Amino acid sequence: EDAGEVREILKNWPAEEVQVAVVTDGERILGLGDLGTYGMGIPVGKLNLYTACAGIHPEKTLPICIDVGTNSPELINDP
Repeated sequence: EDAGEVREILKNWPAEEVQVAVVTDGERILGLGDLGTYGMGIPVGKLNLYTACAGIHPEKTLPICIDVGTNSPELINDP
């Protein structure tokens, strides 16, 4: 139901000015494999590093997980 609504969805983000975004589809998480949308912790963790190491204010970051489906039978069969 959200297809074609990316712009409207992004407008919900509370920050006015995003300086850096990290995008994942959750399919090739190193050492973990295909996590699907459960891979959202990866971009959040990377943005935490950018905040700690590069001094980017957390309010200026945007983690994004694009749900393109999964090939993992466990995730496909999990309601």
